[in-house]
Amino acid sequence: MGMKAVVLSIVAALAASSSVGSETIKLPAPDGDSGVTVTQALKARHSERAFADKELSPELLSGVLWAANGFNRPDKRTNATGLNKQEISVYAIMKSGAYRYDAKGNALVKVCDEDLRPAVAGHQSFAATAPVSLLIAADVSDSIYTGARSSLSNYDAGIVSGNIYLYCAANGLATVCRRSMDNDALKKALNLPDTTMLHLNHPIGYPSGGKGTTVGASSAKAERNREAMRLFEKCINTNDLELGRKLISDKAAFDTPVSPTPLYGAEGYLSVVTLMRKSFPDVQWKLVDMVAEEKTVAVQWECSGTFNGDEPFAGLQPNGRRFSTTVMNFYTFDDDGKIFKDVAATGIAGILKGIGAIK
Repeated sequence: MGMKAVVLSIVAALAASSSVGSETIKLPAPDGDSGVTVTQALKARHSERAFADKELSPELLSGVLWAANGFNRPDKRTNATGLNKQEISVYAIMKSGAYRYDAKGNALVKVCDEDLRPAVAGHQSFAATAPVSLLIAADVSDSIYTGARSSLSNYDAGIVSGNIYLYCAANGLATVCRRSMDNDALKKALNLPDTTMLHLNHPIGYPSGGKGTTVGASSAKAERNREAMRLFEKCINTNDLELGRKLISDKAAFDTPVSPTPLYGAEGYLSVVTLMRKSFPDVQWKLVDMVAEEKTVAVQWECSGTFNGDEPFAGLQPNGRRFSTTVMNFYTFDDDGKIFKDVAATGIAGILKGIGAIK
């Protein structure tokens, strides 16, 4: 929402973050609306071996783990397994340590403090540069995994790999499926029994933008921006400053009549949202539609609220009347995928009519 236009009209003033304990990282709930269609993801699916020096957002990490091996029904997974054995486990290997994905608890449980990414990379050092590698393991202690069915878990691991590929393609992430790794070192560090097989691993990160970037990178950035706007909707409706800092550049400057100098970053942006709520405490923005490109996203918002706050608006005292109006905004993103510019076409007439200032 463009700050100058927003405050002049007041209308468009109008991830999940993680709770980290000493041994467990609680993940934000996976966003069921992120990404693109299955067909689009299949078209965009590819292997990429170059990664940006940037950590994955908690929302994306949660999403790719859920896609790999999460629960999409009370007792069933996103990944199919032979005979419904559900023998697959996924480990997130990061700089801060190694974690087992607890799908039921939607959390990462630390099992090792060591950075095991070099062990996952093996002789292919590029893999150690990814911020996270997902390690696909299988418990084959059941006697079913013998004879003709001894390779059953291999196929199950392949299904998990396919899920990871599709989620990354749909959400603008780079990944590649690998078999190479230091199995012995990893099993020792993770304290895994001999009946655990390490099948595949997926280094995952944001595309580097350099040599490793593919033809699909522009489309991937557009989808990244779409995901950012979905989180932005949550941010402005909850005044979530921590989330706002992840979405809005610290260098973004917003001109507003309430301040003689520009307001900067998420703090400045949300201060105007706070101003709006003084007149309309229940004001909400619903993302109706958007068109996303590599650098710019156009969004149609539906803005509504009740004029029952403590502050007057447009010369009127609060009267309990409700408004609903359409607001258009154009957001520009920087190279880090954060909002740094915003132009608004506000729906001031809809607000004024709704609260009785005009007929």
